Amino acid sequence: MSFMDLEKIRIRISELDDELISLIAEREKIVEEVVNYKLSKGLPIRDFSREKSVIERARESAKSTKINPDMIEKVMYLLIESSLSKQEKIKLNSVDAGRGKTALVIGGLGKMGQWMDDFLSSQGYKVFISDSNQTEGDKFVELDQSDLNFHLICICTPLSSTKTVIEKISYATTDALIIDIASLKSPIKESLTFLAKKGYKVASVHPMFGPDTKLLSQKHIVIIDVGNSDAANCAKELFASTMVNTVHLSLDEHDKLMGYILGLSHIINIAFLETLVRSNENLPRLNNISSTTFDAQLEVATKVISESPKLYYEIQKLNNYGSEPLNNFIKTLEDIREIISKGMESQFINLMLNARKEAEELKRK
Repeated sequence: MSFMDLEKIRIRISELDDELISLIAEREKIVEEVVNYKLSKGLPIRDFSREKSVIERARESAKSTKINPDMIEKVMYLLIESSLSKQEKIKLNSVDAGRGKTALVIGGLGKMGQWMDDFLSSQGYKVFISDSNQTEGDKFVELDQSDLNFHLICICTPLSSTKTVIEKISYATTDALIIDIASLKSPIKESLTFLAKKGYKVASVHPMFGPDTKLLSQKHIVIIDVGNSDAANCAKELFASTMVNTVHLSLDEHDKLMGYILGLSHIINIAFLETLVRSNENLPRLNNISSTTFDAQLEVATKVISESPKLYYEIQKLNNYGSEPLNNFIKTLEDIREIISKGMESQFINLMLNARKEAEELKRK
C-alpha cells in the first residue's frame, strides 16, 4: 500500500464518520416525533421492552456482520441514553409546571444549585439566586429580607451552612414550598421539624445523583416528610414530569441508609487509594500492569477523591448512624485477614459465595 492509497482510505473513513453523524442526527429527529406522539396520547415515555428488543436486534446484526456485539451494545446504549435525555427534556418543557411561578435557589452558584436552577427553569419557573459569592444582578436576591415572596425555596448550600439558612427562613414570612437537598439530615433534623411545627410548608429531599446528571431515568430521589405531608407530596410533584424513581423515607431512616450508601462507599474508595499511597510502590508502574478489576476500582476511587473533601468529611462525621458501617467494615477486614493468615480456605470460599448470593439478590431487586 502506498502513502496515497492510505490517504484515500483515511478520507473514506472520514466520509463514513460524517455519514454516521448524519444518521444519528436523523435518528434524534425521529425520536422527537415519537415523544411528541407519546405525549399527545398520554403514553409512558420509557418502554423497557422496546429497549431490550433494540439491543438484542443490534447484537444479532453485529454477529451477522462479524462485528463485536459487545461494542455495538455499548453504542446502542449511548444512543438510547441520548434519546431518553431528549425525551425527558421535551416532556419537562411540555408540562410547563412552573409557568408563572417563582423559585429561589439558595446556594445557587454551587454545582447542585446550578443543576436545580437549570431543572426548575426547564419547567418554566422564574429562578432567583441567593448566594454568598455574588449579591449583584437582576437574578440575585438577599436572603435577609423579611418577606420571601416565592412559590418555591430550594436550599442547596453546603451541609455546614444549611442549618443556619433554615433558621434564617424561620424568621421570614413566606408561603413557599421549602425544600433542602442535604446529603445528611441529622445536622438539620431539629431545624426542619421546627419549621414544620411553625406551619411552614417544608419537606426534605435528597437527589441520589450528582450535578453532571442529565438523564433522571433509573436515578433515585428521596422524599422525606418532616411533619407536613402536603409539602412532601408537593416536593414529589416537582419531579413528576421526569423519569426519576422517588423513594419515601423518614429522617432517621434516611441517615441510617446513607451510612452505607454514601459513607461506606466513600471510605472504601478513599482507603483503597490511601493504601496504594502507603505501599511505597511506583503507582504509574502499577497502573501500567493493572488488571481489569484494578482499573475499574481505580476509576471509581479517582472519581470519589475528586469530590469535596470537606463535604465527604461531614458525611462521615455528622451522621448519627455513621459509625456502624465503618465499624462493620473494619471488623470485616479483620475477619478476612484472620481467614487468610490461618489458611482457612473453606471459610474464604463461603464468604465469597455468600457475598455473591447477596449481590445477585440486590441486582434482581
